[in-house]
Formats: sequence, C-alpha cells, structure tokens
Amino acid sequence: MKSREGIWRRVIQPYIDGARRLAGTVHLAVICSTQGRTDPVSDYERQSIDSRFYSLKETEHFLGSLRGAGFLVKPFFNENDFFAWVMNGQHLTPKRQHLLVIATGSSFSGVGSKSLVPAFCRLHGLQVVGPDPHSACLARHKYHSNLVLRAFGEMAPATWCYDPQRGWIGSAVPPRGQAVILKLTHEGASIGIDEQSVVIADDSLTDKAALIARQFNQLVTVQEFLPGFEVEVPIFCTTRPQAIMPVGISLDGSERMDTRILTYEVTRADAYGFWDFERPVTREMGRAACQIAETCAEILGLRDLARIDFRIGSCGKPKVIDISTSPYISPHSSFGFVASTCGAAASDLPILLVGLACARIGLLNQPENALTDQDSSQICVSVNSNPRP
Repeated sequence: MKSREGIWRRVIQPYIDGARRLAGTVHLAVICSTQGRTDPVSDYERQSIDSRFYSLKETEHFLGSLRGAGFLVKPFFNENDFFAWVMNGQHLTPKRQHLLVIATGSSFSGVGSKSLVPAFCRLHGLQVVGPDPHSACLARHKYHSNLVLRAFGEMAPATWCYDPQRGWIGSAVPPRGQAVILKLTHEGASIGIDEQSVVIADDSLTDKAALIARQFNQLVTVQEFLPGFEVEVPIFCTTRPQAIMPVGISLDGSERMDTRILTYEVTRADAYGFWDFERPVTREMGRAACQIAETCAEILGLRDLARIDFRIGSCGKPKVIDISTSPYISPHSSFGFVASTCGAAASDLPILLVGLACARIGLLNQPENALTDQDSSQICVSVNSNPRP
C-alpha cells in the first residue's frame, strides 16, 4: 500500500498539480453523452447504447472536478452541437489561451463511433484529450485489435469473426466443443451480451452468430472463453504506459467469476465490484497482466488514460479481452478504485486526464520523476511467465 501511495505521489500527482497550475489558460470543450440529456442518434431495439453514457451524477462529477480545478468548461451533450459550435467559429472566441477537446463517449452506434470526434478535431486543427482517430477505431474493433495483439504472441484469446453478409471471415470457425463468447465487434459496455452469450461451439453456432448479427446489424466477434478471473488494468500514459495495479472484478461479492460474465443488465446497473488483485494467490498473475497491458498500450498507441481488460483461466495466463481508449473514470470504476487504494481522490482523475494530455502536446513540461526499475519490479513480471492460481 505504501509503495503504491509513493508511486502515485511521485509519478502521477505531478500531472494533476501541473494541470491545476495551467487551468487558468485552458478552455475545455467536453462532449459528454449523458443519460437523460443525450438522445442516441442511432440505437438498437434489443438494448440501448445509453448504457454506455454517463449518468447525470457521473457527468456532474466529471465536469465539476474540472471546473473546481479552475478550467473553463463548455459542455455538449451530443456531437452535432459541438460540430456546429466549431463550424460557426464560436470556438475561436479568445476566452482562454488554449482549447482542448474531450469526448467521454459517442451518441451513435456501430462502426467508427469512437473515432468521429477525434477525426473532426484533427480536420480542424483542434487538440484532443484521449485517443487519436486510428487507435479509437482500432481498439473498438474487437476482431482487428485481437489479431494485432496475437501477432506479438499469445496475449489474447483465439478469436473468430462472423460477417452477416459473407459468413465466417477467412472460413475460420471455432472447433467443435470449444467454449466461446459471442460479442458485438463495435460496441462496449457489454451491449449485446447476456446469459446466453457463452456457448459451446457446435452445428448451431453459425445460426446463433447470424441472429445476433441481424439484431445489431454488425459483425460478431466470437472469442475463446476463459472461465476464471476477470481483471481490469488501468493504464496511465505518462512518458510511457504505466500500470500501477491490477483490479479484480467481482459479482455478488464473489471475487472469482468462473463462468459468469458482465452482461448488459449487470453493467447497466453497475452491479459489480472491484478488489485488489495483488493478493498472494493472484499476485504473479496480476503482475503479468500489468506488463501485458503496458505492452498492449505501446502496440496500439494508446494515450493519456486507457484500460486493458483480461480474463485469466486455469492456466494462469492473462488474455486481453477488451481495450478502452476513453475509460470510465467515475468513482465506481477501476480507475476510481486505484485512486482510492493509492490514497488519492477519484475527483482528481478528470484533472489527471487533462494533465497527461497537456504534457503529451507540450503545454506542460513532463515531470522529471518517472517509474523506477525498482517500482517496475514491484508491479510487473515477464510476459512469458506462466503463473498459476
């Protein structure tokens, strides 16, 4: 605990302090899709994408943290209002020296939803807090990002993809008897996932994938399913991606997920918990997950704050199951859990997000303190290690 608090004070806190010093010169445009304020531009009949919107309380927490630090904040609750603001030249009014853009999520579904705002900002020469257009799009495409990571070793599960127009991509089908989970290729927040999403591959698998593809009008990613632990690793992209600690996910108070999963209903209700995965029995697996997460962040070019999600089965090897380029940083999140564990406040996380971006684009000098080799040895082990529960 003390070592984590020390790492936070030395490595992370300088970005928060630097952002506070810079706040008087920065104007933030925040596109924040919010339940009750944002109408989805496109949606699904079966499950709404508003499950991945911030709640009103989370939006107030996010915007209030930034305003409390001294930033001038202009909120938008859909992309079109922000686009009109820029196209009409209203962003050129010199209220502050620097304008930065933050998008917490998107108000439409499917392909490219996470990359629209970063791409628009790049077209108009605006600086974005968070992912660039390419990494935002790649990370949200579960099949493509999986293939990229598997090119560097077995850090992700075996994965297949069903196209409703062409069938199985590359004619590759999961072997009969393989436990798999069916996911929407371009969605997050467990949209499309229910208790029937984990199945055993047999002759009915194609029909099951085709039904989901029709219901949500997109590719279905079919991934090897690993009963066991589920772990999230928050990534702090300072001079290099850094993982302070792995965070376990629990359901109904049980720390081992086994065959259970985060369904749409569970995720929408925030009906899951967090726990310190660096227990004696799980410590080596957690350290391996941290190093893999840092490697993934480097491979995919993740920026500022990001999160890598894992399942860890009986073999003890962490496998990447999802990547978030603009993760939740509310108090009920793995980032909030890390901040609390390190003796910090979740209300500092939005300020940290801006501080990391300011350092990346040169508005803030990179803090001199970095994660030392001794710190790294406490957090990470070799990716090639084979820890067992």
